[in-house]
Amino acid sequence: MNRTHRVREILDVLLLLIILPIAGIGVVGQPIHRYLEFPPSTQYVDHAAFSWLAFIVLASLIVAVMLPFVIRVLRSQPDAAAPRQPAHPFPWWGWLGVVVMGVNWVLAWNRFTWFAPLQPFTFSPFWFGYILIVNGLTYRRSGRCMLRDRPGYTAWLFVVSAVFWWYFEYLNRFVQNWHYEGVENLSGLQYFFFATLPFSTVLPAVLGTRELLGAYPRLACGLETFVPVRTCCPRVWAWAVLIFSCISLIGLGLWPDLLFPFLWLAPLLIITSLQCIRGRRTLFSDLAQGNWRHIVLLALSALICGFFWELWNLHSLARWTYSIPFVGRFKLFEMPILGYAGYLPFGLECAVVADFVLRRDEHDGSGAGACRSAVRPPSRLSDAAVYTNKLILALCAGYFFVVPGFMVMHNLADPRLHDARIPQVAWRLHRDLSPRYARWARARVASGIAAHLNLYDVPSTEWPMFGSVYYLWATEALQKAWERDPSLSREAPAVYARATIDAAVDLILDPLHHTWVKTHWGEDYLHRQNVFFRSMIIAACTSHENLIGDGAYLELLRDQVESLAAALDASPHGVLEDYPGECYPIDVLAAIACIRRADPLLGTDHSAFVNRALRAFSGENLDACGLPPYLMDVHTAAHLGPSRGTGNSYILIFAPELWPEMAAGWYARYEQHFWQKTWWAEGWREYSRMIDRKFEGYIPGRIAYDVDAGPIIAGFSPAANAFGLAAAVIHGRLDHAATLGSQIITASWPLPDGSLLGPQILSSRRHAPYLGEACILFFLSQTPHDTAPIVTGDHTPGSVIIGYVFYFGTGMVLLLLAGLGAWRWRRRKQLWSIPYESFQFTVWSGLLLAAVILMPMHYPLTAFLALLVAQFFPWRGKVKQD
Repeated sequence: MNRTHRVREILDVLLLLIILPIAGIGVVGQPIHRYLEFPPSTQYVDHAAFSWLAFIVLASLIVAVMLPFVIRVLRSQPDAAAPRQPAHPFPWWGWLGVVVMGVNWVLAWNRFTWFAPLQPFTFSPFWFGYILIVNGLTYRRSGRCMLRDRPGYTAWLFVVSAVFWWYFEYLNRFVQNWHYEGVENLSGLQYFFFATLPFSTVLPAVLGTRELLGAYPRLACGLETFVPVRTCCPRVWAWAVLIFSCISLIGLGLWPDLLFPFLWLAPLLIITSLQCIRGRRTLFSDLAQGNWRHIVLLALSALICGFFWELWNLHSLARWTYSIPFVGRFKLFEMPILGYAGYLPFGLECAVVADFVLRRDEHDGSGAGACRSAVRPPSRLSDAAVYTNKLILALCAGYFFVVPGFMVMHNLADPRLHDARIPQVAWRLHRDLSPRYARWARARVASGIAAHLNLYDVPSTEWPMFGSVYYLWATEALQKAWERDPSLSREAPAVYARATIDAAVDLILDPLHHTWVKTHWGEDYLHRQNVFFRSMIIAACTSHENLIGDGAYLELLRDQVESLAAALDASPHGVLEDYPGECYPIDVLAAIACIRRADPLLGTDHSAFVNRALRAFSGENLDACGLPPYLMDVHTAAHLGPSRGTGNSYILIFAPELWPEMAAGWYARYEQHFWQKTWWAEGWREYSRMIDRKFEGYIPGRIAYDVDAGPIIAGFSPAANAFGLAAAVIHGRLDHAATLGSQIITASWPLPDGSLLGPQILSSRRHAPYLGEACILFFLSQTPHDTAPIVTGDHTPGSVIIGYVFYFGTGMVLLLLAGLGAWRWRRRKQLWSIPYESFQFTVWSGLLLAAVILMPMHYPLTAFLALLVAQFFPWRGKVKQD
C-alpha cells in the first residue's frame, strides 16, 4: 500500500475518534474546557442510580453471548494427533519478573514510611513484572515469545499503548466512569509522566497474554469450526456500522448514562468498518469460515489482565474508583461485576489497534504474526518531519533564548532601574500579566479544587492567595504612580485591570479557598489568631477599596482590622500564631502594616496600637544580629529559629511605614550580617554568617531547598533577594536595588509573549502558576519611602554576564544545530533507513497536533514536552552499506 495512503488512513481514524465526542458537546453549547481539563479532577457527571431491571437485562445478555462458547469448548476434544511442543526452561528474565512483581506487591500494599515518596508510583512495576512473566511462560511452553523473538515490535507496542490508553482517558472525560485518587498533588507534567508509564504496558500485557493462551489449544478447542457469520453486501453493513458508531461517539457526552458502553465499542467498530469499506482484512474476517478462536482468546486475555488490573488497584495508594450507571453494585475489588464484560471487547480493540498501527503481514495460529520490517529509504514523509523539526528548533532558539536575551538587554538599559522611578518593564509586565491572571483566578475558583487540597501543602493552599495579594499591591503602586503622571500609561491600571482586580479579590475571599485555614482553626477562623491569613483578607479588601472605591468589602475590612488589632494588643508578647503551634513574627509585622493601611479607608486611627506593637520587635525579642527571629514561641517569646534573609527582606518592606528609625537600623544590621559578594553574584544570604550555636543545624549546605526561600545556592536564596529588591528600593538603597534588579531581570527569562519563564518555573504550575510573576511585578513597582535617604550606585554582577552567555550562547548553538542537522540530512539521507516510516510520521504528526492544541489551552510545559519528543522522529535504522 502507498505510504501516503497509509498515513492518511491512520490520520482519518484519529480525527474521527478525537473530534466526534467534542463536536457533540460543542453543538449543544456545553462548556468544552471542562472536558479538556488536565489533570482531570473535576467531577461533573451525575450518574443514574442502580437499577435491578437494567442489571438483570444486561446480565442475561452477557450470559446469552458467552454461554454458547463455553459449551462449545467443554464439549470439544483437542486433536490427539497434534504434535506437542517440547518444554523449555523458564528464562532468567521471567524469574526477574517474579521478583519485581513480588517485591512491588509488598511495597504497594503496605505504607512504609521510608517508601512514602514513591508510594503513588507502584502500579507500573506490577505490569512490567507481569509482562516478563507472561512472556517467560510462553517461551517455556512453546519455545518462542513476543518479547524474545520480536523485540522491535514489542518496543513499539509500549509506545502505541501509551497513546492508545490516553485516548480512553480522553473519552472518559465525557462519561466519567472512573476517576483517580491519590494523585491530587501532582502537577500536570508529573501527572502526564507517571500516568504514561503504566499506560504504556496495556497492549504488551494483553497481547502477551493472548500469545500465552494461544500456546494452550484446549482453551479454544472447537472454536476454529464454530458458527460461520456471513453477510451479503459487507460494505453496506460496514457503512451502517460506521455511521452508527460515529453517532454514538457524538452523543457520548450528551447521554453518558445511556451510551457509556460505546466508550469501548465505538473505536473498535469505527476502525474495523473503515478497514472493510477500504477492502482490507479485518479482525472479523475469519468469522466467515466460523473461526472464532482468535477473537475468543483476545477477549479472554483482556479479561485476565482486567482481573489483575483490578486486584492490584485494590490497596494501591494511587488508585481508581468506578461510577457506572444502572449496574454499579456487587463489586469484585473496585469494579462492579458486570463491568468486567467491558474487558471482552477491549481485548479485540487492543489487537485491532496494534494491527492497524503496526501492520503485520499475516495472522498465525497464535495471533502473533510476523512483524513487517518496513525498513525503507527515507521518503518525503521523513523529509517533512526532519525539516519541520529543524525549523521548530530554530524558532525555539529564537523564542526562548535569542529574543529573551535582547529583551533582558533592553530592560537593563532602562535608566529607571537606577533611580527612584518604576521601570518600564513593570508596566509592560502588569499589562501582560493582568488578562492571564484574571483567566486563571476565575477558572480556579470555578473548579472548586481548593476544597480538596492537602492541609500542609503550602504551594497549593497559601500561594494562590499570596500571589493575588501581591498582584493587588503592585496594581495599587502603579495606580498611584499613574495618578502622579498619567503619561506613564495610556489607561489607568485600575481601569484596564478591573476584571483582574475583581478576580483576585474573589479568589482571596472564596470560601473554598479558606478550607485549609478553616481546618486549622475551625468555623471561627476569622476571629481566632490566624495572623497570616487574616492579614491577606485585610490587604485584599484594602486594595479593592483603594482601586475601585465601591465600598463592597468595608464591613468585612472593619471587622478584621478591629478584631485582629485587639487580639494582637491583648496578647502577652504582641504576637499571635499563623497556625496552631506556629508563630512567625514577620507575618505579625506585615499584619500590623495592613491594619495601619486600612485606617484612611475606615476613618480609624491605630497609631497608638502600632506604637505598643513595637514591644514584639525590640529588646530580647530580637536575635543576636538585632533582627526579628523567623520563628517564635507565642507563649514564652522564645526564639525557635534564627533570623533569615527571606523574613528580613519581607519585614523591611513594611517596617518604614510603621517605625522608620527602627527600620533604618534593621536594614543596616541586615546589610552587615547578610549581604554577600561573590565573583558571580551579589545579594542577600538566607542565613547570617553569625548565628547562635543552637541554630547551627539550620544552615544548609551550599545547595539546598526550602519551601519559603526556594533553592538556596552558595548561601543565596531567590526569595531573600526578590523581596530584598523591594526592601532596598523602599529604604532608598538604589545601589542595592540596581544590583538586585539587574540579577532578577536577567534570571526572569522573559518570553516574547510577555510572560516570565524563570518565575513560572519556581511557581506551582498547577496551583499558583503566576505567583512568581506577581511577586516580581510587586518588587519592581515599589518606590522609596518618604523618610528614606537615597543612596545611588551601580554594579554589574557576574551573573548578568552569565545570563547573556546563557541566552545568546544557547540560542546560537541551537540555531547551529538546526542548520547543520538540516544540511546533514539533505546530504546523507539516502544512507539511512527509516523503520515503520508511516507510523513514525503519524506519531510525529500527533505530537505536533497535541502541542498546537495544548499551547492555547495554557498547558505550555506539556506542549513543549510534546515538541521535544517530536524532535526524536524519525528514528533512523542502521546505515545502509554500499
